[in-house]
Amino acid sequence: MKTKVFSALGFAALILASLALTPAAAQAGSARIPTAIDPSAVRQLAPDVTVLDATCADLRACIWENANYGGSKLVFLGSDEGLWETNFPIRSAKNHFNNRAVGFYNINTGERVRCSNPNTDRPGPFPDAIRLLVIGGAGSRC
Repeated sequence: MKTKVFSALGFAALILASLALTPAAAQAGSARIPTAIDPSAVRQLAPDVTVLDATCADLRACIWENANYGGSKLVFLGSDEGLWETNFPIRSAKNHFNNRAVGFYNINTGERVRCSNPNTDRPGPFPDAIRLLVIGGAGSRC
């Protein structure tokens, strides 16, 4: 199996390139969520757990520590583009953004394990070790 690995600098350039799309390119959906990332890439630590429920509002992405939207939940806004690390394995997710994809990655290998296009729910369960996610820029797709 062939795996692409990006250096931290290469990954940053990829994210910056996807964020710098022209409106026409964004509407065409030409930005792609990477199939792999460098596990040592600089990332933001996800915020603390919010609420323990199964809802996810429009224009948000939500992740849970259990399958079928159970347990601890984190909520991300459209302004939260980029690479994030969670303090728990991601087991289910809802992407209620209307124009951006969310990719889910193995924290040890950097390999993309799941990807959700806009308005997609994934009840899981996701495999172990998924603790990284990339929230793509406007117009991004899997």
